[in-house]
Amino acid sequence: YFDKAISLKSGFHKLYYNKGNFVAKAGRYQEAIAYYEQALKYKANYTDAWLNMGNSYAAMNDYQDALKYFRMVEAAEPQNHKVLINIGITYRILGDEVNANAYFEKAKQYGQ
Repeated sequence: YFDKAISLKSGFHKLYYNKGNFVAKAGRYQEAIAYYEQALKYKANYTDAWLNMGNSYAAMNDYQDALKYFRMVEAAEPQNHKVLINIGITYRILGDEVNANAYFEKAKQYGQ
């Protein structure tokens, strides 16, 4: 259905984003990233796509690229609670407790 929708309305960013989410849930992260990149062609500052690109890279244990996309979200939305937590988790995985804790504290400030 995603492919049919994309063929009918190929310039709509959310179709690519949603297909990316669908394939990511199936564990096809590289394919998901390609769909998020397509979404970004139609909406350049689409922070949800950046966030899920970061999540996809993290799922593939590519934490440097994950941080790159998480930081893009943070630059656009400095109070985005989800991305602050994701950055903290990524730093923790990388063994950087100082930065991890700093991001967890930031997340607490802006959390719900």
